[in-house]
Amino acid sequence: MRRNDPVAEVRGKDSAELVYDLNEARKALFHTKVQSVGESTDTMQSRTLRRKIARILTVLTARDSEAAQSGAKSEES
Repeated sequence: MRRNDPVAEVRGKDSAELVYDLNEARKALFHTKVQSVGESTDTMQSRTLRRKIARILTVLTARDSEAAQSGAKSEES
């Protein structure tokens, strides 16, 4: 495993923290897009924010599907 694994960092947080981080990352991405219209800026920052948003959404979706599967299994029993 890599030393600074961003996926492990995201998985270590609870869902409320992830939703907050998701909203903050979306705001930051919006601001970088607005800034990039007027001037030449660092495009790597936009790419990094998009990847962070994707990681958070992936973890949240996986947690939701796990919860739905465990709920369906308990209803069958």
